[in-house]
Amino acid sequence: MKNWDGITLQSDEEMTYSHTLDVPADAGEKLNYYFYLTYDMDENQDDNRSADMKIAVITPEFPTVTNLSATWNDGKIDLAWTAPTYNAEVVTLTGYDVYINGEKFNGETPVAETTYSATVEDGADYICHIVAVYDLGHSAASDEVNILRSGIGGTAAGKAFAVSVNNGALHVNGATGDVTVYNASGRTVASAKAYGRKVSFTLARGTYIVTAGGMSVKVAL
Repeated sequence: MKNWDGITLQSDEEMTYSHTLDVPADAGEKLNYYFYLTYDMDENQDDNRSADMKIAVITPEFPTVTNLSATWNDGKIDLAWTAPTYNAEVVTLTGYDVYINGEKFNGETPVAETTYSATVEDGADYICHIVAVYDLGHSAASDEVNILRSGIGGTAAGKAFAVSVNNGALHVNGATGDVTVYNASGRTVASAKAYGRKVSFTLARGTYIVTAGGMSVKVAL
């Protein structure tokens, strides 16, 4: 807690105060400010302090990135995304944090570009998302992309593909041949050929299993 002392106001005088946070706030964080007034009165007057007053400030939602995509590239996950649209007169975008399986992958320094290549072990599944970093705080996480290498329902020798969710649609990148989508009950809800190694499906909200090339991945829309 910080104290600001020695500010003197005359009767009916107004004051504006600006506070810069020592540590960037998260989007939607609640900040409570407390203050009270003391009055310059006769020294024999005991009650010269007002009651405590509180102001609650909710930090804004900082814009996040869009169109995140992932591609498997011989032991690396190549990520790409679209920069957020924000008001440069209010905040400054300082970069991006890359999260893979819940862990920040880029260390302490934000990524400057809208691409990132992460070296990972083969034979495992990966869930990736991006957080935009501003001078005043951080955005919420972007939509996730999944990349499968463990070979659930198949083998790791199969051709990997990535699944992402953007704007209510399910996008499959890097698949070959037929791509089939099943609901949680195992019923086929969509199927198409991945021309150009890409295919998209518009589906209702829910949990789905996407299969292609002998491999499967579970995703929530």
